[in-house]
Amino acid sequence: MTFRTRLYLTHLISVSMAGILVWLLCSSPSLIEQLIYSSLLPVAAAVPAGMMAWALNRAIQKIEACAEDNKPIGDVKSGVAELDDLARHISSSVTWHREGWKEIERLLEQIAPNSSKNGSARAVTMDGRLLAQVLARMARAIGAEVGRILNHTNQISQKAHESAADSRKQAETVDEVIQCFEELSSNIDSILANAEGANQSATNASESADVGQQLIQQLIQGMNRISACVEAGERKIQSLGERSEEISSIVETMGTLSTRTDMLALNASIEAVRAGEQGRGFAVVAEEVRKLAEHTSNASREIADLIESIQMETQDTITTMAEERTLVQEEVVRVNDAGASLQEIKQTANESAEKVGEISRVTMDQLRGIQEMVISMRRVSTYSEEMHGRAVNIRQTTTDLIGVTKDLEQWISPMFHCDDSSHAASNRGGSAQGKSSVTSSAELLPAADFPERNLVEAGTNGGAE
Repeated sequence: MTFRTRLYLTHLISVSMAGILVWLLCSSPSLIEQLIYSSLLPVAAAVPAGMMAWALNRAIQKIEACAEDNKPIGDVKSGVAELDDLARHISSSVTWHREGWKEIERLLEQIAPNSSKNGSARAVTMDGRLLAQVLARMARAIGAEVGRILNHTNQISQKAHESAADSRKQAETVDEVIQCFEELSSNIDSILANAEGANQSATNASESADVGQQLIQQLIQGMNRISACVEAGERKIQSLGERSEEISSIVETMGTLSTRTDMLALNASIEAVRAGEQGRGFAVVAEEVRKLAEHTSNASREIADLIESIQMETQDTITTMAEERTLVQEEVVRVNDAGASLQEIKQTANESAEKVGEISRVTMDQLRGIQEMVISMRRVSTYSEEMHGRAVNIRQTTTDLIGVTKDLEQWISPMFHCDDSSHAASNRGGSAQGKSSVTSSAELLPAADFPERNLVEAGTNGGAE
């Protein structure tokens, strides 16, 4: 799987996870679940980015380790397909060049003894021609390999540039995620403060409900005492009504007595009139008795009227006291209902305080988790910056390698026509010309050995960077 494919795949995973979490966040009615989903939303973007950052960083570290240990790059898998392919091409090209230079050294070692033993110009000329042909073929092959190295190096430079751009975008994305985390942390701080305020309000409501319940209990006791007093007053008034009825009967008796006394006084007056002069004194007494009976009768009627009025007022008072007792009982029932309502309010306030406390604890845990995630994302941002710097170093190294390969191509270009010059020298057929061919071939050796040394040094410096 290529690095760009991995990058697209991680972006697709991030978008999918974010979409699922947004859907869950919108469809969840619970505040705690919304907090959990909203805190997991940045993770959906952070985890794949961190995975890609780790993969690219691991790939670059493996390649750098191979370069520092002077180990063939093609033997190591970095984890990024593009870097592995380009590294294998460069490694195979450099290995082939080294083998070519070793072959040239073996040929020179074989030519030197033959020239010392055989002093003939013919042998020297043939060896020079052979060496020139070998050098020309190898120069052409090296030129082709140099072209391929340039192509692969340009690809590495382009990929390094793309990796640097991707790491920069990744760092910017991580910064945006960190900013989202910080905003979410600020929102959670506000939620935590509101939850603490709600918890305090619920506690205050519970305490107020306790005070109200105590007042309700005192009010219930007072209403019960009032009800008892009303019942006692009602009983006393009923007793007073009974006594009024007894007084009425007594008054009736007094009225009856006054009536009879009046009748007796009337009879006595009649008898005194019959008695004449002798009964005159008795008539005066009878008249006084009659007057007394009349006063008694009037007083009895007045007392009867008063008793009747008292009985009516007593009956009204009894009715009023009964109504008041009923009202007091109804108020006692209402006060009891108010006490039960205050008890429910207290219980609800306590439950609300517990739930708010749980929300505060969960929110605090979420806040700590987000703070840890912010720290982790900052580390990921640091890794992305390091990857960006390494990608820039790789691009600089490949740029240096391009320069070295171009110099190598210029240095080996004179060797392309060595076989032509050797054919011309053989046609002229002179020992001096053969010697000149050997000399010119020998003069090419330092120029051929120098690029190989610079190429190895450039590869080592690039790995160190």
